[in-house]
This record gives sequence, structure tokens and C-alpha cells, in this order.
Amino acid sequence: MLVLAGTSVANAATVRVTGTSFETSPGTCGEPTLTGMVLRIQCVEKKETWSGDISGTGTFDEAISLNLVTGEIRVNGTEIITDACVDGRCGTLESTWHGSGRLDLETGAVILIQGEQHITGGTGSLDGAKGSLKLSLIGDGPATYDGIVVL
Repeated sequence: MLVLAGTSVANAATVRVTGTSFETSPGTCGEPTLTGMVLRIQCVEKKETWSGDISGTGTFDEAISLNLVTGEIRVNGTEIITDACVDGRCGTLESTWHGSGRLDLETGAVILIQGEQHITGGTGSLDGAKGSLKLSLIGDGPATYDGIVVL
């Protein structure tokens, strides 16, 4: 058993990935709640298109917390990228992510959001995929990503 486990790890490919993702649908958001000066909202079924070394269509859910005094924003959620392809292998990718940054309170526009996305699994040729991506969104985007995926 130990030899088989070692063989599977030895055959894993670590792929450096960069590219962009761009939101294509805002999904459905619930009623916002206000606690002090922090606005919280949950959104589901948001869509985005991934391009670059990861391609596919992402569907994600997110929780948003916005400080109405400072413009500080925190976001986190989960995502499934369907029709995903990485290094010629295709299937789906599953992930969790989190980020923080700042919005312009007068316009509601993103100034900057940075975060991380952790790939937790996949299906098809991406079965068992793991990885970590750094994310950055400036203004209207698209967001950029840079990281590794282990296949």
C-alpha cells in the first residue's frame, strides 16, 4: 500500500496557472441585514467565466460584509467551475475562497479586493485536484489569478 500511495504522489503534476475571471451574472441575493454600520448580504448562483491556464464557467455563492463607514469589504464563498480545463485535463473544479478590500462608498465601485482561492477537488480528468490561487480585482475587473494546481 505504501508503494502505491508513493507512486500516485510521484505521478502528480504541479501546474503553474495564471489568467483572469470575469463575472457574467450577479446571481440572486437575499435581503441585506445591518448590524451597527456593517451591511451583510448572501448571494447565490453568481456566474463567471475563467480564461487563461484555467478555463471554464464558474458558479459561486458568496457572503459579503461591508463596513458602511470605511468601505472595507470582506467576501467568502464556494465555487464550482464546470467544463474546467487545466493543462489539457478537463472536468469540474471545486473550491473555497475568501478576500478583502475596499469599495468606494459614494459609487459602490470596487477599488481593490485581494484574496485566495483553494481548490479542494474535482471530477473527470481533474479528479482529486488541489491547489491555491492568489486573486486580485481592481475596479470593474476582470479579476486576475496566479497560483498552482496539483493534478
